[in-house]
Amino acid sequence: SYKVKLRLMEEKHAESDRRRAEAIGEQYRSEIDGLKTSCRRLERAAKDAREALNQKTLLEQKRRGEFAKQKHEVETLRCKERHLEAHIAQLESHIEKTVADYESKLLSSGNTTCSSSSEKALRKQVRELEKKLEVSSAAMKQIGKSSLLLEKENGKLRGDKNELKVKLKKLVDCAEKHQGLKR
Repeated sequence: SYKVKLRLMEEKHAESDRRRAEAIGEQYRSEIDGLKTSCRRLERAAKDAREALNQKTLLEQKRRGEFAKQKHEVETLRCKERHLEAHIAQLESHIEKTVADYESKLLSSGNTTCSSSSEKALRKQVRELEKKLEVSSAAMKQIGKSSLLLEKENGKLRGDKNELKVKLKKLVDCAEKHQGLKR
């Protein structure tokens, strides 16, 4: 009877140990499954963050290229503008000289009139120079407008660039944080 009770107690104790071991094993399996799921989720998030970072980097490189191109265009337009300003100054000087020559011929001839052919030639030359001056002025105005537009666009690109840098830093920090959790 004592041995039977002892055997029953041992069986009961063994059954209790077996159930406890199964419960602990089930609990560990559940925790491991949860950790594996969390790990996969973090790896997916890190992969997505890396892809987003790569896309942002490509976009940033593209914007830098556009910015450099527009900066080059602005410099080219400024160079053209300086050239046109010099050309206009030359035309104005030439017009003034032609007008002065014409006036001096009129004064030197006294009250008599110049030959109509030389007068017509001078008038024609003055009209041609005035037309060239108008064309050059119009070109300078257009270059000025283009230059202003490009400078505004460059300002926008600088703002976008700074915004992308901030977002990129956040993504890098997030990716590093996920890498730290993964380890």
